[in-house]
Amino acid sequence: MATSSSTTTSLNSVTISAWSTADVAGFGQTQLAKLSMAQVGFLSATQIGAMTSAGLPGLSLKGATDDQLGALSAEQMRALTVSQLGGIPPASLDSMATASLAGLYTHQFRAFTTAQMAALTTEQLGSLTSTQMAGISTSNLGKISSSNITILSTAQFGSLTTASVPGFTRVQLTVLSAEQIASLSSKVLVALSTAQLGGIKSADIKSAISTSSMAALSTAQISSFSSDQILSLGTNQISVLKAASIAALKTAQIVALSTNQFQVMTTSQVNALKTVQIIALETDDIQSLTTEQIAFLTTAQVVRLASAQIFALTTVQLSNLVT
Repeated sequence: MATSSSTTTSLNSVTISAWSTADVAGFGQTQLAKLSMAQVGFLSATQIGAMTSAGLPGLSLKGATDDQLGALSAEQMRALTVSQLGGIPPASLDSMATASLAGLYTHQFRAFTTAQMAALTTEQLGSLTSTQMAGISTSNLGKISSSNITILSTAQFGSLTTASVPGFTRVQLTVLSAEQIASLSSKVLVALSTAQLGGIKSADIKSAISTSSMAALSTAQISSFSSDQILSLGTNQISVLKAASIAALKTAQIVALSTNQFQVMTTSQVNALKTVQIIALETDDIQSLTTEQIAFLTTAQVVRLASAQIFALTTVQLSNLVT
């Protein structure tokens, strides 16, 4: 049954509901584009499911019902334009099949509005492909609720790029599991702001950030760690920090470091300590330094040692001081 410009305006629910699937399958974009939002609402889920990929891009989905959206196959979803996808009511998105959502091309998924992204269910989020996650926008990444983001797989997290992770909120990073954080690449971690890094739990800093990733972090990022985060660093993580990062640590961070952490510092790291940091060293930290580390203290560092720090040194350590 053909529709013309002279007849579409007079189509009512009775006429539209009488269309067979064969009729609907024969409609092209031009014909479907002439249907008003009210007329689209008269279409049954069966009729929607019968539309061809060639004709479907002409149909407005702004007033689509849950049943209509649920009837769209993965092939039909891939035929939709970004404009059509952007017009889908967020409240109706939960009716979209996970297979249909996962079948969207990257450019289609990226066209989702923040309201639509926030409306996706945990099942739908879990169905997103690594390719789709790699193309997610910063604004949409930030719209995933803290309860929903925890269900994303490590494969999905591992596909995130440096272009999208600035969208992470501090709350999101706080609720992530160690496994999710561990799946983030070094490049992605380096792309995080100091405020974002502050949201990662201290326990996850130690267990989830590899030594290669820790070594890649900038001086600004390391110096932004809280005292608890600094204290949580494993000895293997401490030893790979840039000397410049050690030199940039605040006094409170130096005080927070344990004797075990001081003991594994490289000679370059010890040599990089500023005089204000030397002054902040606690006596047990001084005593934990190896003779090799002591030998690499500069004259400028040694002369800033307080009497209590000097008295804390062992005779072996004193014999290795450079004065």
